[in-house]
Parts: sequence; C-alpha cells; structure tokens
Amino acid sequence: MFALDGLEYDLVVKWKLKHLLQRKYGKMDLGEEYYHKVKDEKVPYTPIIWTSFITGLPPEKHNVRSIWTYGRVLDFIRKLPVISWIKNKRKILYRLGILEPKIVSKENLKVKTIFDVIKPSIAIRMMAYNEDTEQWRKLSKAMLFEGLKKYEELLWEDYRKREKELFDNLCRDWKLLAVYFRIADAMGHIHFVKRPHVLRRVYRRLDTLVYKVKKRLDEKPIILIVSDHGMEAAPDGTGTHSRHAFWSINIDTDWEPKKITDFFPQIVRWCSE
Repeated sequence: MFALDGLEYDLVVKWKLKHLLQRKYGKMDLGEEYYHKVKDEKVPYTPIIWTSFITGLPPEKHNVRSIWTYGRVLDFIRKLPVISWIKNKRKILYRLGILEPKIVSKENLKVKTIFDVIKPSIAIRMMAYNEDTEQWRKLSKAMLFEGLKKYEELLWEDYRKREKELFDNLCRDWKLLAVYFRIADAMGHIHFVKRPHVLRRVYRRLDTLVYKVKKRLDEKPIILIVSDHGMEAAPDGTGTHSRHAFWSINIDTDWEPKKITDFFPQIVRWCSE
C-alpha cells in the first residue's frame, strides 16, 4: 500500500500517470469532520485523515483533533492579543520550543490500528503511526531558517530513505506492507501554481516507483494507492489542500470507497482471503 500525502487526482489524470492510476481509480470527497480551520479557511487536515484511515474510525472517536496535535497549539497562541502584533512569531515560538512539531504516533492512539489487526504487517514511516519525528523537525527548521533550497534537499533526502526502506522490506514476510511519502504534499505547497513542471517531476518519480515495486515482486499482491487529500491553488500563489482524495487499485473489483474509513474493513478482508 502506498500512502501518498497530497497526491492530486486531477494532476494524475491530466499527466496520464498509468502506474498511479492502475486498473481502477477514483476521487473521494472529504467531509468537514476532516477539516482543520487555518485562519479563515477550512482545509483537510493530514493527521486527522490518516488516523481515520489506519483506525477505521471517524475523528470524534479517535479524538486526534486535540490541542496537542501538530499545528493546533500554534493556532491557539497566534490569536492571543498579547502576541498577535509581534513579527516573525513562528521563528520566535520555534526557538522557545513552542512550535516544536507534535506528530501523532501509535503511542497517542487509544484504539487498535490496521497494523495491530493484520499480522504480519510492516509500516514504513506511516503518518499517525510511526512517522520519522526527527526528519519532521529538520524539515520544519529548514523551512523557517535555512531557505527553500535546503528544504527541498531535505525533502528528497527523506524520499530516498523511504524508497530504500520500501525495497529493503519487499522480500520480508508480510500480509500488509504500507509506506508513507510526504513529498507530493510538500512540493505541491511550493510549486503547484508557479512551477507545475517541478511538481510533475515529483509525480513521475512516484509513478516510476510504483512500476519498480510491481516489477520487483514475484507474486502479484493487491496494490492500493491512496492520498489523504489533493492540492489546489491558494490565493497567495501557493498550493493548499483540496477537499478530495485520490485512490487506485490494481484489481478488478466492484468495491469503491465512499469515505476514508471504508478502507480499513476492506483491507482487512483482502488480507484475510
């Protein structure tokens, strides 16, 4: 299973990326329960969505929409009148340790995940389960203090590590193998509007990755590709989260997901067959 954060359905179709599209694919709308209010804009919020994906539970039951979740503390603090007028709040709060990224992990969850239900499972740096906290800190620091070039270098470094871990684990014993990539989301925020050709290279790299994995596997397992949301133009000339997700699968099936929690029981059924 490929968990591709921020992969936009319309771009995959527009660029005819056949290995991402697979045999059956579609676009899935996200309900407002998965939105996170950022200033005056409501957008799908990554930790909430992926937690629902790996638990099969809606947000009101897994309760990831809490004050400790990444980003929520900053949203609360930045609105306080006492600091609302201060410039460079993000850098100051980071130095004070207040903006330190808080990533949801399996230790925070009070319910079973799909990796607890299906055995043996391998989860490679999955958001809301075992994401690389140290790499997240490095990326946050680079964005604030080291510039866009350094940030993109770290994004590709992070991508290559995940890709290597994926290939290293293909030959191991598993019923469910899942890997999470953030690069489509991160590069989409930067390049969606002004440099779509850069983003296209990212999508083509992911398309080629899926092809290489299929060629490497002797048996032909079910391959699911899913995103938590897509990407669209923001008023400030960057990219922002679109309100739909992408999915594709390499088998003929009548099943289609209507909501993000539909994946959990279906993956369990596939792994039990």
